[in-house]
Amino acid sequence: MKIQEQLKRSAGAWLLSAGLFLLLAQAILYVAMDTSSIASTVQSPFNVYYNMLNLFGYISLLVGLQGWALQSRFGVGKFAMVRWLITMVGTLLVFGDVWFESFAVPSTVKTAPELLNVKPGVTLITGMLITALFFSLGWLMIALHAIIKKGLPLWCGILLAVGSLCSFFPLIALHIVPFAISIVIIGWKLYGDREQSVSSKGNELSM
Repeated sequence: MKIQEQLKRSAGAWLLSAGLFLLLAQAILYVAMDTSSIASTVQSPFNVYYNMLNLFGYISLLVGLQGWALQSRFGVGKFAMVRWLITMVGTLLVFGDVWFESFAVPSTVKTAPELLNVKPGVTLITGMLITALFFSLGWLMIALHAIIKKGLPLWCGILLAVGSLCSFFPLIALHIVPFAISIVIIGWKLYGDREQSVSSKGNELSM
């Protein structure tokens, strides 16, 4: 098996896993946990499972994104590297937020629960906006590229675009679900599609 084909299948497996982890996390959040307030969510006995699935999901997403970029030689066109860079930075920022929520927030709730009721300051809001902007814009650019190059079924490309836009509004319930479903489909396509070459030509799904 050629190295490019190995990268393609490996990237597909990581992306498929990422999407499934994120979907499971959302299922736990909205089925088994009380989301009426931040305090009740953080103090839920299921919170640790939700956080771990989110962590595994975004770790897998980062690895899969890098593998996908390598197997497609960072895609085609003038903005291929820009698409990858914005998406990678955005995903790293989201992973940092997930890490903070997984380890720092539960500890803070135990020692200073009153902090949960403090309104976020300008610095925190700015950081949240930058994170959401990079993540949404990067994946939206990939979605539009996939639609134009017909590297994905039209409905899947639209789903990824919608998921990317929804991720800019994290307060919307189940906002990550459309994105996670599209990542599962992309992962499955990369892992299972052995007939297409990996030369980033035709309708090959590339960055």
